[in-house]
This record gives sequence, C-alpha cells and structure tokens, in this order.
Amino acid sequence: MPYKDPIKKKEYDKQYVQKNRKEHNTRNKNWRDKNKEYGSEYQKEYRKKNAEIIKIKKRDYVLRKAYGLSTEKYNEIFEKQNGKCAICNKHQKELSRPLNVDHCHNTGKYRGLLCGVCNTGLGAFKDNIEVGGLLLCKTPSEFVEQRNAHYQRQTDNQIEAVDNNLMRQNDPRMPLFNERKTEVSFGRGK
Repeated sequence: MPYKDPIKKKEYDKQYVQKNRKEHNTRNKNWRDKNKEYGSEYQKEYRKKNAEIIKIKKRDYVLRKAYGLSTEKYNEIFEKQNGKCAICNKHQKELSRPLNVDHCHNTGKYRGLLCGVCNTGLGAFKDNIEVGGLLLCKTPSEFVEQRNAHYQRQTDNQIEAVDNNLMRQNDPRMPLFNERKTEVSFGRGK
C-alpha cells in the first residue's frame, strides 16, 4: 500500500517488519550473502569519506555511555580547566591523546579531566588521593613560586661565596688562612 506521506510510510514499514520478522531477516541475510563485496566496499568508502564524523560520533557515544557526559559538557569542563590536566597542569597540546574523564567508580560522577599519566597514577592508588599524598595533590602556584625563589636565593648565595673565595685567592691583600693549624688533644692537654 503506497503512501505519499513519508511519516505514514515509515510507520507502515515498521509495522510490516514487526509482523514479518523472520521473513524480513531471511531476505536481508540472503541479500548480504549475495552482495558481500558491495557491502564491504561501501563500508570502506563510507568510513573513508566520513572518518572525522565517525570519530566525533564514537567519542560522543563513549562519553555518554561510560560517564553520562555530552560532548558539550566535556568541552565546558575542558574550558574551565584551560585545556590542562587537573593534577599536573600539562596542556592538551603536549599530549598525544585527549584528556581522560576522571570519575568516581562508586558514584559514577566525574571529577575532572586528567592526562593519561595522572589518571593511571590515581587508578594505582585506587582513587584514594590521601594514599598518594603530595604526589597527587595540586600544588598552588604561590607555593611553587616561593619554593623557586628560595632555591634561586640559595644558588645565588653559593655562587657569591665561590666568587668571594676566588677574589681572595687572586688578591694579595686579602688574608688567606691556609696556615691555620689545629691540634686535637683528646683530653690529654699539653
């Protein structure tokens, strides 16, 4: 029964397939068996033409299925984190793969995006951040700056001390204490 309205036609086809499931499956199987070359060539050609679309759809499917996230929500989190790992601050451009979705295995809720190394490390600690201690906690930038300034001062002081010793050795007016001798008596006094 031909229908001009595509919606009615689709509904009719759906009902027909449901009523004649075995016949429909047998007919499709026979056609696939006879036309294997056409099917595989068509699939290869389709995958080649639509590789980028397939990649995007697959990523979207995995995000929805595994984490209940849409691609839009992933991109929103990505923007909040400035495209960086939530633990080590390594940028996406430095990585060969996209940032992983970190999620709680008990509740299924996502916590952020991590690089592969941090995600594996967190998995090794069975999602217990306290076990990893400072290894897994995000270091505040002020602390990093203070630590770097401390080590820079320490280095500068050591360089200055070496320079002062060199100046003493090269300047005859500077006293050198090379002749200093100490004696140890071990309590026997002289």
